[in-house]
Amino acid sequence: MKVIVKNLFVFVFVIIGLTCRSQIVEADYKMTFNGKYNDSLYNLELKYIYSKGKSLQELSVGGGTQYKDTLLINPDGELYEYKAPIVLPSDIVVYKEFEKDSIYMQHSTNDEVRAIKDAFLIYDWKLHDDSKTILGYTCKKATTTIERVGVLFEIVAWYAPEINISDGPRDFQGLPGLILEVKSNSKIYLTAIKIKINSESELDLQSPEEEMFPVTYRQYNMIYRRGN
Repeated sequence: MKVIVKNLFVFVFVIIGLTCRSQIVEADYKMTFNGKYNDSLYNLELKYIYSKGKSLQELSVGGGTQYKDTLLINPDGELYEYKAPIVLPSDIVVYKEFEKDSIYMQHSTNDEVRAIKDAFLIYDWKLHDDSKTILGYTCKKATTTIERVGVLFEIVAWYAPEINISDGPRDFQGLPGLILEVKSNSKIYLTAIKIKINSESELDLQSPEEEMFPVTYRQYNMIYRRGN
C-alpha cells in the first residue's frame, strides 16, 4: 500500500510539473535599493515571464541616473540645495533555460555593461515552517547565505509552492515553488507586485542578444571583488 501511495505521489508531482511547463506565468517585481520602499528614486520594476522551461526578466520601470534634492552646508555654514545623482542600473536582462541549467545576466549602469553566462548557482536553501500570504498565494520561508564579490549576504526568500516553478527574480531559484519575495541584509528587496497565470497558451522565449562577452560567476567575483 505504501508503494502505491508513493508512486501515486510521484505521478501527481510529474503531472503538475508538466502542467506548469505548458503555461505562461507573468509577474512584475519591484526592486528596491537601500530599503527605501516608498521612494521612487530607489525603485525599479522587473518584468518576468516564464514559458516552456525558459524565463526572461527585463527592466520595465525606472533605471538610469536620477537626481534627488538634497540640502548641504557650504564652508561658511550656509545651507544650499544640491541635486545629488542617484545612479541605478539602466538595463537589466536575465534569461534562464532550465533544461540546459543555463543563465545569462546582463547589467548596465551608464556606459558600463557587465554580463554573466554560466550554469545555475546552487543555493544552500534552508526551509522553514513560517508562512505568509503574497498576492493571494500562501508562501513559505527559506534562508541562505551567499558570497558576492567577496561580501557575505544573508538572504530571506518567500516562495509559493502552488506555483510549481523552481525560479525567482534575478538569479534566485532552486526552491519548490516560484519565489515571490527576496530580502537581503544589503537592503536590496525584490517583491512581486503582480502575477498572472495563463494555462491556455505557450510562448517561445528567445535568448537575448549578448551585448558583450560574458564571464562566469567565478570570473565575475574575481574581477569585481571588493577592494580590487
